[in-house]
Amino acid sequence: MGTMAAVAAKALSGLPTELQLQQNAPNPFNSQTILPYFLPKSGPARLEVFTVTGQRVAVLCEGPQQAGYHRFHWNARDAEGRPLASGMYLYRLVTAEGVLTRKLVLLR
Repeated sequence: MGTMAAVAAKALSGLPTELQLQQNAPNPFNSQTILPYFLPKSGPARLEVFTVTGQRVAVLCEGPQQAGYHRFHWNARDAEGRPLASGMYLYRLVTAEGVLTRKLVLLR
């Protein structure tokens, strides 16, 4: 299938053709939130959380993933399993197609 045909097929299927990182819900959240994203191609992906000063506090998932929609349930804990403090955090999706970042607010 040629490139134009592949793009047309995706457009007809109703699926996005670009990497997406949607806003978490609920936001602000207390104990758990959902981080939705869409991968246009299968391949390695990493979903991680940072403080607003840039310190990585957790890698939520890392490794090969299938193309399509994904929803990661996060319990507001750091890499060691400790509950994080209230505040604003950044979550980032890293793939070969690009890097997307959004803000989330944790209220304890």
